Amino acid sequence: MPEYCKDTESARRPDSSVSANPSRDQSPYVSIYGSYLDLQRSIRTNRYKLITYPIAGVLRLYDVSNDPKEMYDLAGAAESKPLLIELFAKLQDRQRKMNDDLDLSALSPQ
Repeated sequence: MPEYCKDTESARRPDSSVSANPSRDQSPYVSIYGSYLDLQRSIRTNRYKLITYPIAGVLRLYDVSNDPKEMYDLAGAAESKPLLIELFAKLQDRQRKMNDDLDLSALSPQ
């Protein structure tokens, strides 16, 4: 069963409140962290999702706003590298806050 941690520390927008059914584009969270055993870690923002597969040594990056079915992996595109670096850093920060000690350093896009 995946575990999720919603980044609420600085996420609440001053002009919004948490709703029982927020719209997809109006999430009150900056990011959502996901983990599944030692097989997968992910971070999702309003626009992007970064998924790591540590055992397979694979990163996947999707623009979920423009590609909601996650058909086009952007991780290999040179122009995506700055975004990969940013999201990977956010993912590692979430791991620390969740006391998740799974080492993802071999997957670092830097």
